[in-house]
Amino acid sequence: MDNFTFAVNPAKTVRIDVEPGANFNVIDLDSPVPTLLHIFSAEDFNAADIDPNTIRLAGAGVFTRWDGTQAVAVRDVNRDGRPDLIVQIVTRDMRLGSCFQEAVLEASTCEGAPITASDTVWVQP
Repeated sequence: MDNFTFAVNPAKTVRIDVEPGANFNVIDLDSPVPTLLHIFSAEDFNAADIDPNTIRLAGAGVFTRWDGTQAVAVRDVNRDGRPDLIVQIVTRDMRLGSCFQEAVLEASTCEGAPITASDTVWVQP
């Protein structure tokens, strides 16, 4: 029998904010309105390097606008001099239970490096 060796590339943990500016990150899973997500750059990470096609927050992908473009923008939202990623997520596709939950972000950079993060949300009953 052959032996195989696999290199595992651990996911880089980054900082996010679901529904920025809200005291409680309330999610209404029946809402047609996209959920706002900020993915923050850091000294050793550029959020603009994330491939939007790989972004999943609680299983949901990026919202597509009526013109077919993805609802993604790059802007320094926390004023630290680094480009942050602003994303709108398809709320109805999120897989969350009830009450307080951790909404987990999974994504990859354009080079294929895995990214992960989480933020606590309140799922509206």
